[in-house]
Amino acid sequence: MFMETTTIQLTKSTQEKLKSVGTMADTYDTLIRRLIEEHVRMKKIDTIVDAHHKIAEEGKFVEFD
Repeated sequence: MFMETTTIQLTKSTQEKLKSVGTMADTYDTLIRRLIEEHVRMKKIDTIVDAHHKIAEEGKFVEFD
């Protein structure tokens, strides 16, 4: 299956940092997808933590022995 591609411009500094995230076998597409997936996971975790703090602040948190 052919996937349409595009070209993005990076500074050399950003390119080097991106390379340090992956391995020689990784494509830039793989690295960027991995970073996006991690970002989505972190947003979900932040949402859960925020909800936990709100529950604790409102005094609705029930501790189990």
